[in-house]
Amino acid sequence: MTVSTRHISLVRVAMIWPALLLLFILLALISPLFTGGGLAQPADASMTVGTDELVYQPGDDITFSITIDTGGQALSGDLVLEVYPPASPTASGIFDGEALEDEPIEAELDLTGEQVMDYTTDTAALGLEPGGYPVRVTLAGDGGELLAASTWLAIVAPDQREPLDLVMLFTISGPPERNPGGEFLSMGLLDRCRNQPRAADSLLQHLQITTDYPGIKTVYAIEPLLLDQLQDLGDGFALRREEGVTEYPADSMEAADATACLKSLGDMAAADNTEVLSSPYAFTRLPLLAKEGWSDGNSQYRIGDDTLTGALLLTAEPEGAYAPGLEITTDSLRYLAATGNDYTVLAGSSRADIAGELKQGAVSHRIRDVSGERITGFFADDGASAALLGREPDPAAFMAVLANAYATGEGGPLLVAAAASPPALTADSRDRVYQALSKGGWVNTLTLAEARDKYRPDTEPVTLLKYIDPTTGYLAQTYYQRLSRVHGRYEDYRAAVDSHEPVLLDLSKLLFTAESNYLAGEEARPEDVNRGLEYLDAIERITGDEFDSLKIDVDTPWLQRDMEGTATITISNSAPHAFNLNLALGGDGVELTEDFQTEIRVEPGAQTIQVPFRTDGWNRLSASVSSGDTIIAEDSAMIHPISGRVWIVVIAAVAALFAGGLYYFFVIRPAGVSSKPPKSKSVAK
Repeated sequence: MTVSTRHISLVRVAMIWPALLLLFILLALISPLFTGGGLAQPADASMTVGTDELVYQPGDDITFSITIDTGGQALSGDLVLEVYPPASPTASGIFDGEALEDEPIEAELDLTGEQVMDYTTDTAALGLEPGGYPVRVTLAGDGGELLAASTWLAIVAPDQREPLDLVMLFTISGPPERNPGGEFLSMGLLDRCRNQPRAADSLLQHLQITTDYPGIKTVYAIEPLLLDQLQDLGDGFALRREEGVTEYPADSMEAADATACLKSLGDMAAADNTEVLSSPYAFTRLPLLAKEGWSDGNSQYRIGDDTLTGALLLTAEPEGAYAPGLEITTDSLRYLAATGNDYTVLAGSSRADIAGELKQGAVSHRIRDVSGERITGFFADDGASAALLGREPDPAAFMAVLANAYATGEGGPLLVAAAASPPALTADSRDRVYQALSKGGWVNTLTLAEARDKYRPDTEPVTLLKYIDPTTGYLAQTYYQRLSRVHGRYEDYRAAVDSHEPVLLDLSKLLFTAESNYLAGEEARPEDVNRGLEYLDAIERITGDEFDSLKIDVDTPWLQRDMEGTATITISNSAPHAFNLNLALGGDGVELTEDFQTEIRVEPGAQTIQVPFRTDGWNRLSASVSSGDTIIAEDSAMIHPISGRVWIVVIAAVAALFAGGLYYFFVIRPAGVSSKPPKSKSVAK
């Protein structure tokens, strides 16, 4: 038995080992399919490449700076420079084709740890004509590519043609830093106002750039909400943290930093090489800003213009407008035109939403919606915009786009680079771009107003047929539903008070902040969404307190002798301002014999209204005051009509009851008392 079992085990082993060997060989054969046919990039290893300049002229030397970190491993291979045909940074498969030039940098290179090396060549050796070229540096071993990095080369011949006109639109915005009560929750905004250390998104960089490069013109869309916050910080503020609330008075160093920061933005806006565009109060998502039935579009721009003008001390309101996200629809074009703004910048992809022929070579177009509203639109170059002002800015790629546009003349004489959202470009990288633009004379920067004057559109407008996209994700499912409900309450309150009331302005700012892309956007973090919900809670609480100041009282006669009477309606208002309300009166079987005013203005205090009525019997008269869909206060009272015959019966009944009472107290009761036998007296024993 033992021998037989052992024999079977040996047979099984003999059968399994060949199968395992075959599986190992198969895995070895198919592994290159998953690794691209070469060696996998070593874990934690990396390579970067850059150039000493952003723009070169034919014949210039080009120095590449290459940094390799082997990630603690030993690597060896050949380092090669490859230059590919001119392309756009947004093009796919830039490195898929054949390289124009393949130049060895160093062969049989042995690397360990981190090493930095420079490699110098020139445009003639690379055989490059003017244009923008993608460049790739690779480290390849015996088994294939180990590491790779890329950059761009911009080569221009300044006397080749007329300078390229360039408009650059930057955005400056939040995020919101306050809670609904006005307390600040972080020092993030103040950190952007300090130079030591200078933040990547420093607010002081804008005046510095404006001053250092007076010949370079820039257009800005500044979020008014950010300016509002800077003003509040400068006036003295409260900072709420987990450990408690800290007060910073107006004479504190922190408040002084905010005031200086705001002044720097004002000085920047006043410079000759700067244009500020009209902006919504909060950079709100387009589906919310343009929602049908909402007044937010016009209100956001109106309050935004007031804030911009006041905070930056502008001498006149802006002529151009910023469309959030560089998007515009038939739903939103109305409010852009209604603000009086004449021109805007749109994403290049918006061309697909135009019905009608875009004139060949035209750089601006008169765009209208189906209702006839119109505005001048400039289409941004998506490649240049993404390269300079996108999420992963690359100054070298941006200059390559400009070099291609200048060399070929394709796309017209004007190029617009615009930020759809706050750019991630650091102050140092931006300084490098402006330094390159200031040299050579091949780029001429313009404000958007100057571009409008120089490149006026054809008088025949084209029609925009893009409608609002449905919201998606968390916003549509949760936050948007709550926002819609609160927005209805806000609209009802807005209809009830005068537009100049401070409470309405405060409520509007709370609502628009809740609609900010930071709090309501699809990429908003859960903690940001929760803060947005706090704003919505505050709006409901404030409107509730305001409406609670209104009371209504209905008073009717206790008894009336016929079917006609007069009710007294008393409306009291304990708020310090007036309300414009709708008054509703009625009741089953009740007819109002005179017209009454359904739209009334209720001043502070109490006012009464006399309302004649006719009834067909005992009924109830009801009254309410409302605004929009909100019933603010209501009351009712019974009507008791009694005819002449009934009065006779009532009087007779009352008289009989009275007589009966007298008879009882003065006749029956005394007689009953006198008929009782006297009580016997007890005899003391």
